[in-house]
Amino acid sequence: MYNKNMGGKKGFSQILVILLTAVVIAGVSGLVIYKTKTSQNEKKETPKTMIKIATPSSQPLTATPSPTKTVTKPVVPPPIPPKVLPPTTGMISVHLSDSTSQTCQYAGYCFDGGIDKPIKAPGFKVRVSNPDTKYSTENQSVTSDWTVKDLVPGRFHVDVWASSGSYGTRASDCQNCPNNQSTTDSDCGVVFDLKAGANPRVLCKFQNYKPDFSQSTPPPPPPSGDTSPPTTHISYPQSGGTITYRTDGKVCAIASAPTDDKSSWNDIQTDYAFDSGGWYGYATNRPYLCADSLSNGAHTLRYHSKDQAGNEESTQTLSFTVDIAGN
Repeated sequence: MYNKNMGGKKGFSQILVILLTAVVIAGVSGLVIYKTKTSQNEKKETPKTMIKIATPSSQPLTATPSPTKTVTKPVVPPPIPPKVLPPTTGMISVHLSDSTSQTCQYAGYCFDGGIDKPIKAPGFKVRVSNPDTKYSTENQSVTSDWTVKDLVPGRFHVDVWASSGSYGTRASDCQNCPNNQSTTDSDCGVVFDLKAGANPRVLCKFQNYKPDFSQSTPPPPPPSGDTSPPTTHISYPQSGGTITYRTDGKVCAIASAPTDDKSSWNDIQTDYAFDSGGWYGYATNRPYLCADSLSNGAHTLRYHSKDQAGNEESTQTLSFTVDIAGN
């Protein structure tokens, strides 16, 4: 009985040992499997880090420059210039000058075209007109420059009248004046074509036939012992002769330099008159004795001269005829 129980207990113990051993083995196996899976998951989630170990080199290290950034500026288009319309009108400029010279260069004239002095007040009358369009404008007191603007292109007339009988035209010019022609309708006249955008310039140089130089240079003293009057010489027309053309738009006789026993010819004053008209005075250093107009037919010229000492010639009379075509 005793032996059987001991044998039963021994068999039970063996069985219990076997079960415990199985449990331990199972637990250990499960733990190994869990660690293995955990290690595999960590390997998948953590990337491998490569550590590069620098090795010594004999070559010096070179710094690598940073790449340069290129900044592209926006392209701004140039401004569009305003549209310029071609001109549709033109202008005309008129220039007047007194070119009387104090020093007479040769007998019969006292004119220097290089002198450019304003005309004395009140000035001269200037007219700009276009007979084709009936356009006309004028200025009664031009002493130097006058400009007329906004003129419709066409064929224009420019006329200048000397308001004083002591002035006469000695030279004229028209700059930038296509197809220009001089006229005798005034003391200085020209006809030309005006184009759009053009600015022609009409220049009229006048000589003062009776200049007053007393303000600038006093006259020389009269020669002593001068008691004889001067003598005036008319070279055109001769007594009983005919004037057949105009000079600067005027009807003119021509005088040569007067003579005197003491006074120089350019110190002699000559006065003249046509028919019963008023007297004109001028310095005899110019040759023309002019009237603004004389009809065709018979006329008379009266004249006399006075020297520096005050000796005056008696009035002389010349009979002549005017026969000018279209007069």
